Amino acid sequence: MQGKLIRDLSASSIQVLLNHALNLAIFYITSRYLSKEVFGELSWSIAASTILVAMLSFGLDLVVVKKIAAGNDKRETAGLHLVHALVTTILTSLIIVLLYFCFPLKGSLFVFLTGILISQLIASLSSPFKQIANGTRSFTALAIISVTSNIVKLILLIVFLLLGILSVQYLTGLFIIGSVIELLVAISITISTNKEILFPVYFNGTSYKSLIREALPQYGVTIFSIVLARFDWIILGLLTSAVVTAEYSFAYRVFELCRLPLLILSPLLIPIFSGLFAHPGTLTAKKQVQLGLLFRTEIILSLILPVILISCWVPLMESVTNTKYGAGNEFVFILLAVCIPIQFATDFYWNICFAKGRLLVTFRIAVISGLINILLNSLLIPFFGATGAAIAYLSCFIIQLFLFWKQNRRDSMQPDMLYFIKAVLAAITALITAKLVAGAPWITILLSVAFYFLLCLFAKLISLDKIKPALLVLLNQKRGYA
Repeated sequence: MQGKLIRDLSASSIQVLLNHALNLAIFYITSRYLSKEVFGELSWSIAASTILVAMLSFGLDLVVVKKIAAGNDKRETAGLHLVHALVTTILTSLIIVLLYFCFPLKGSLFVFLTGILISQLIASLSSPFKQIANGTRSFTALAIISVTSNIVKLILLIVFLLLGILSVQYLTGLFIIGSVIELLVAISITISTNKEILFPVYFNGTSYKSLIREALPQYGVTIFSIVLARFDWIILGLLTSAVVTAEYSFAYRVFELCRLPLLILSPLLIPIFSGLFAHPGTLTAKKQVQLGLLFRTEIILSLILPVILISCWVPLMESVTNTKYGAGNEFVFILLAVCIPIQFATDFYWNICFAKGRLLVTFRIAVISGLINILLNSLLIPFFGATGAAIAYLSCFIIQLFLFWKQNRRDSMQPDMLYFIKAVLAAITALITAKLVAGAPWITILLSVAFYFLLCLFAKLISLDKIKPALLVLLNQKRGYA
C-alpha cells in the first residue's frame, strides 16, 4: 500500500515538475523572441480564454473525479462530462464563426484570442479522460495526458524559431495542434488502460441535471479563484497597453514559478487532513504538534525562492531577456512574491476546511476575494497600471488569509500566525541587509539566503531537531495520518 502511494505521489510530482519545466521553456522563448506588444497580446488572450472556458466547464472536473473515485460507473459519469464539453465547444465555436462574419476583425490580438480559445475548448474535451485516470488512480496515464500538449507546443515552438517563422499565425496553430494531439492521446490511453469502450457516449438528461446541481458550489469556487488569478490581466489589457500587460504577465509567470513547492505539497496535505478529521478521536496532541511543525517548515521553505529571485531580479532578468524585462517590473514582482508565503498559509487553512467538509466557508471566502479583486483592479489599474494590479492581488490574498484565520481561530489546528509574521520579517530584513552590503548579484544572493537562515536561527524560527517530526507527517501516512 505504501509502495503504491509513493508511486502515485511520484507520478503526480513528476507531472507537476515536467509541466512547469515545459511551461517555463515556452514562456521564456515567447517572452524573449516576441516583441512586448505581441507577448502582451498573447498573455491577454490566454487569460481571457482561461476565464471563459472555466465558466463553460461549470466546475464538473472535481465532481466527476469524486464520483469515479467513489465507484460510480466511469462510462456514465465521464460520458455526461464529455457531452457537456462537446456541446459547449460546438456552440462556442459557432458563436466565434458568427461573430467573425458579422464583425470581421483583424490584427494579431483577434487571431490570438480566437485561436487560443479554440485550442482551450479542444483541450476541455480531454478533461473527462483525465478525470477517469485521476479517479481510478492511474496517475501515470494522467501524467502522460497532461504533459502531451506542452511537449508538442515546445517542439513546434523550437522548430518555428529555428526556421525563422515564429509568427502570430504559427503560434496560434501550435496551441491548436497541441490540444488536438492531447485529446487523441487521452482517448487512446483511456480506452487501452480501462479495457472498455467509451463510445457511443452515454447521456441521460436527468443524470446530467443532477450532476450540474452537484457541481454548482464548486463552480462558484472555481470561477472566483480563476478571477483572482487572471482578472488583473484582463483589466490591464483593456485599460492600459499590450506593453504594460507584457511587463506584468512576465513578472507573474516568474511568480508562478515560485509557487512550485506549493503545487507539489498541496496534494499531499489533502489525504493527511482528510484522514485526521475523518476520525477526530485520533487527533492526538502529538499529531497537532507535528502538523504545527509542518506549517512552520512550509513557511520557512516558501520564502527561499522569493528571497533568491528578489535579490537578483534586475541583473538576472535583463541578462536572460536581452534587457527586455528587469528594472521595469522589479517592484511588481516584489509585490507578487510577498504573496507566496501567504498562499502557503491559506492553502493550509483551505485543507483544514476541506477535510472538515466546510465547503460553504471556502466558497464564501472565494466569492469575497474575487469581488474585492475585481473592485481593486478596476480602481487601481487606471492610476497605477501594473503596480496597481500587483497591489490588488496582494491585498486580496491578505484579506483571504484574514478571513480563513477568522473562521478557524478557535480550531485546535490553528496555525501559528505569529511565527508566519516573524518569518516574513526575517526574509525582508535579510534582503534589505544583503542589498546594502553586497555588490555583485551572486554575492547578494548568497548573503540574502545566509542572512535569512541566520535570522531564522537567531529568532528560534528554525530548530533542526524539530524538522524530522514535520517530515514524518508526510512520510508516515500509513500510521494513521491519512
